[in-house]
Amino acid sequence: MLFNLNGIRKQSWKETAYEPICWENVLFLAHYATGKTFVMKANGAGIVYAKSVREVINEFATKHHIHQLMTDVFYSGTSNQVSKALVRGKYALVPSGGLKNENTIFYMSHLVIDTHYDPQVGMILCFKDQTGDGSIKLVVEVSKATFLRHLDTAVEVGKTQLEFKDNCLKLFGSTSIWEAETSAERTKLERLEKIRIKTILIQFSERVYGEVDLKECEEFVERYLFKPYRI
Repeated sequence: MLFNLNGIRKQSWKETAYEPICWENVLFLAHYATGKTFVMKANGAGIVYAKSVREVINEFATKHHIHQLMTDVFYSGTSNQVSKALVRGKYALVPSGGLKNENTIFYMSHLVIDTHYDPQVGMILCFKDQTGDGSIKLVVEVSKATFLRHLDTAVEVGKTQLEFKDNCLKLFGSTSIWEAETSAERTKLERLEKIRIKTILIQFSERVYGEVDLKECEEFVERYLFKPYRI
């Protein structure tokens, strides 16, 4: 089965009662009509929910505890300027373009089994059809460079999250303690933590005081965040 956004919107689909989406039960979703979202389920069934893409994505983020702050922190370590995906380690719901663009498709990158680029139509994503031996193909009308920039950045964020998790386990003694050769990991963990705390301080200052002393926030983080324990 091959799908593209124009074909999806021209076809009539069964509108069903909304069910929260999760990492494994949906392949992709997109704007269908005003206040409606098309969802391709992992079993190959296409359905429409009477909710906007924004509502579906926001409810998904709330349900799976994907917080704006930590998303911003992890993306701050990347070099690409892209729309932020919803990432949880090896799982990612990735936008194909701008978050406010009605032609952007959100797809579960961990369920993609193959991709290739056709200059005449764009990127073609292949998903395994969980009901049989075939595949479900989706045409995403976007340049190869744009597609890979969004996907590669989401993958990078996921890897950083897993490294962060492993380093936290070491920090709190759940795994073997840090040795000298892991100083690079510790540095990365501390950098992310500094960004997180600084972001909190900046946002708090903006909302409470209406202004931000960036230098003072940075100095506070440097002085106190990783100050060694003393008796």
